[in-house]
Amino acid sequence: MKTNYLTIETHGICTHFTHGVVSGVPHRIVLANATHIQSQTIAVGNDAPVLYYLVPHFAQLEVPGGPELTMPGVLRRGDVLMGARLQVINCIDSQLEYTEGAGAPKLTTFDPDYTFSDDVVLQGRAACYVDIYGGVVTYHESKRPNGAGYMSIAMKTDGPPELLVTPLAQWSDQQRCQETYRTSLGESTDRESPVTLKVRNVEFAREFPAEEAFGSFDFLLHYLTARGGIPQSIATPTPGMLQDRKSVNAERMAQALTELAATVAHASTRDEKRDLLGEQVLTSSCAASQYP
Repeated sequence: MKTNYLTIETHGICTHFTHGVVSGVPHRIVLANATHIQSQTIAVGNDAPVLYYLVPHFAQLEVPGGPELTMPGVLRRGDVLMGARLQVINCIDSQLEYTEGAGAPKLTTFDPDYTFSDDVVLQGRAACYVDIYGGVVTYHESKRPNGAGYMSIAMKTDGPPELLVTPLAQWSDQQRCQETYRTSLGESTDRESPVTLKVRNVEFAREFPAEEAFGSFDFLLHYLTARGGIPQSIATPTPGMLQDRKSVNAERMAQALTELAATVAHASTRDEKRDLLGEQVLTSSCAASQYP
């Protein structure tokens, strides 16, 4: 077998639990189940609370130029339909290396009392886990003003990279939990042109007007991994959060959610890949995050 090269990129609301926080898994990427509309108040520092809402985000996998990933009941053309755990089973890197420089924004920076939820991070109550056992982890600052930073993991594999997909227990019955799906992601023996697996947790492409405050509260979705969920107060503004924060009014929220419902209904009538926002237009509120 020839050594192949794979890079996993994570875009949007992908929360990285690093340095062995998860026992037996050196680095776990959690895509929280953010498919529900979220609305509550948030207070930043000593400022008065404001009301906001967050539109649903969806988990999706893509191999540019490679296969569309389909597993009955779990994956449809890359869309994650139910909780799934991903592992590259022929990775030959035995250790993880974290590159120097600025890392992803840390959840404890904004909520010093952050504690992760065992249910979400350990026990399968999530849209997707990506478990990493070896490779080089890098945080990439966006080259665009107010663009979203993302994480990548570069690794070597013994032959073409093989992805193992296992349904998460919280989402499936006992029989389905024993099923697995294994597929090749393609082939590349050129370190400079690796096979790429893109992992996204983002919202629908705009078929309706941008949500209130241009999605500036989206980073709060990372706190769906927290014990107790999204906090109602944080110490400092999260990435992308506007300095001039105002409560959304009921009329605007009702209009936006009506438009969103029409978009979701339109998408659900088609047996095709979800049309999600691409990383080239994500704002800094959809940056990756990490703990600790």
